[in-house]
This record gives sequence, C-alpha cells and structure tokens, in this order.
Amino acid sequence: MTENMRTILRRYQKQLFTEEITKKYDINERAIWSAASLVELDEAYTRRISGCATMEEFYKKASCVSVWDKIKKPMVFVNAKDDPIVPPALLKHVRNA
Repeated sequence: MTENMRTILRRYQKQLFTEEITKKYDINERAIWSAASLVELDEAYTRRISGCATMEEFYKKASCVSVWDKIKKPMVFVNAKDDPIVPPALLKHVRNA
C-alpha cells in the first residue's frame, strides 16, 4: 500500500511538490520516497498537508470513530482479519454500535 501511495504521489509530483508547497508544509521529499510504511509516509507527507501537528491528531481527524454517533443509516462492514487499514481491534466499535 505504501508503494501504491508513492506511485500516486510520483504521478502528480510536479503539482504536489512545488517549492511553495514544500516550504509551506516543511516537506522533505527524500523522506517520502524512502518511507517503508504507511505510518512513515503519513508522517513525511499526509500529516503535514492536512495541517496536523502530530500523528495522533492526524489519525484522530481521519478516523470515522469521532463521528460514529452521527451515523443514522445502517451500514454493513466486511473486513478480513489481516486488513491493514481496519484491524480487528477497531471492529469493536462496529459491534457495539
């Protein structure tokens, strides 16, 4: 998944990494291209672009858990036990809803 994200970033590299953007968000392209995990990529790029000061703030902002109580329509969730995005520990929120 990390490599897929880097591929997307490379495809739009000229638009995403202008001098203005890299300075404004303190982006280090070398850290992005060498990221070995999604967490490293989020730290090097996504957290900064989203305006979050910490990874904890970024993941909280990106999580649906903070708006869980506002969902009014029934939903079905299907996940594999080895899902890297929604691991089994997060499914307790679904079960308890």
